[in-house]
Amino acid sequence: RRVLLYRRSLRVILAGGVFMSRLTKILLQEVPNGVYRFGSRAQADRIAEKVEDFNWQCFLLDGGAMDSKATFLAACAKAFDLPDYFGANWDAWEETLNDLSWAPARGYIVLFDNVTAFADRATDAWETAVDIFGMAADNWGENGKPFYVLLRKAGGYWTVDVEDVESEDDDDDD
Repeated sequence: RRVLLYRRSLRVILAGGVFMSRLTKILLQEVPNGVYRFGSRAQADRIAEKVEDFNWQCFLLDGGAMDSKATFLAACAKAFDLPDYFGANWDAWEETLNDLSWAPARGYIVLFDNVTAFADRATDAWETAVDIFGMAADNWGENGKPFYVLLRKAGGYWTVDVEDVESEDDDDDD
């Protein structure tokens, strides 16, 4: 049997379907907890399926429908199926994100699509949201639990530094 090897980095793994090696690296915890740009063009529901195959929880957010702190928090309440006591303010969001006791899983991934749309329309809210995501990732990591926020269609602008999990030759983010 012959195997053809390419000089470029491997971008997909075939395992019950085609998925990017970057997601697999995250699910195998080869990447530290954090907030990352994620250039996959896979359908969100396919990514969620892969995540759930690992007994992790995947929360889907769409920045295209967000234009303020209020719409961001409302979208989070829905996506995370937050308890009724959620207070819809930054402090409540931070506390809730660091709890997740109503959503037990081996690990957590927040897949945040269309980030640029939200960041363009509500820059201050975006910066606060990404800070809270980063603090939650650190907190979960200190407690030994995987927690990742994957940003898609994140564009090239914002004032918040976001680590990039993509390989250096992969520019398919936008």
